[in-house]
Amino acid sequence: MLAAKVPPLLGPRMKVLRQALGLSQVALAERVGCSYQVINGLECGRQSCYASLLIALALQLDAST
Repeated sequence: MLAAKVPPLLGPRMKVLRQALGLSQVALAERVGCSYQVINGLECGRQSCYASLLIALALQLDAST
């Protein structure tokens, strides 16, 4: 399975949703089963990820998939 490059607007939107829920990067990472470095990389547009992680993030952030 290959990791996909995430769209450029995903990171900033993800950060807004995370902050609106009062979650730190560490807390969100724990909820979806990854490291806070992955969350930071996604929010900054430096990280690729698998669809399964994107789905887990969407569920935790109450965003559409």
